[in-house]
Amino acid sequence: MILLVVFGHFIEVSAGWDSVYGKTIMEIIFMVHMPAFIFMAGMTFNIDKWKIRTLQILTLYIFLQVIYSSFFLLNGTMSIYEFILKPYWLLWFLVSLASFYIICGILNPEYKLLIVFSVCSCIVGFATISSYELSWVRTIVFLPFFVSGYLCKTTSNAIFTKKKILISLSILAIVVTILCQVCYKLWFGVYRFDEMGYGLIDGPLSRLFALACSISLTLSVISLMPKNDNFIGLVGRKSLSIYAYHGFFVIVSGKIISMYFTGVNEIIMVALSIALSFITSTAICLLPLELLTRKIMDLPLKIKQFIEPMKDINLKQ
Repeated sequence: MILLVVFGHFIEVSAGWDSVYGKTIMEIIFMVHMPAFIFMAGMTFNIDKWKIRTLQILTLYIFLQVIYSSFFLLNGTMSIYEFILKPYWLLWFLVSLASFYIICGILNPEYKLLIVFSVCSCIVGFATISSYELSWVRTIVFLPFFVSGYLCKTTSNAIFTKKKILISLSILAIVVTILCQVCYKLWFGVYRFDEMGYGLIDGPLSRLFALACSISLTLSVISLMPKNDNFIGLVGRKSLSIYAYHGFFVIVSGKIISMYFTGVNEIIMVALSIALSFITSTAICLLPLELLTRKIMDLPLKIKQFIEPMKDINLKQ
């Protein structure tokens, strides 16, 4: 999944959405990569530790928001308002993830709430207020995946054994999406229905279709996960740091591509994106960035460990 995230971002700055091959590949990737990440985050969610996990994710978010946005803030292309309330590009996931922790930590959702969240996901596209502040729209759109993962962990995983059915549904979802020319913006989870050309009826139905497609692809991917350890496993274990820092590689590569590779055949650009994805992921795995990420996330724990003895001393006094 993390390789697909990196690959999708490289295609976006190389071949682009105007490319026939690039658009098709990106649409398939966007159908599954974030829903699967969020679903698996739900599967690993520990309701007893939701408060500290929320603090850890928000600490990492603040660090990365400062790192990614400082240049734009200093040169005046980003306002203080945007810096505080609008997660920079790929950082929306961290804000939404923290929001998932808070919602599920407080509500401890069951299947009835999953239905409520799914309905909210299908109608939030009618909202007319800005959707980027604190990633609130994406949080609502993708919340059913997190809750589904959480409920899947606490109930039965027998569905993952139905590989043939899941793969068949996934192929059908991809074919229908391509043949019916479904608006690719639907997979971003942030656009209003009117921005995508949808109305009162086809808007919620399109979102429901997107949810169904993404969940079938997500379950297929999980059912196909290999049990043996390999390079993919190494990348998976360091997926958080790859997600956090690959944006810098994409930004630099995008600038170089726009300067020296304009007009290059789109198939070559797709091949270049594949190569850059593996190079970037490998580089981040080899650098001590995972350790840095974990240390940043552990800051709330260290602060807590420092404060608690101080409280005991004050109580004794």
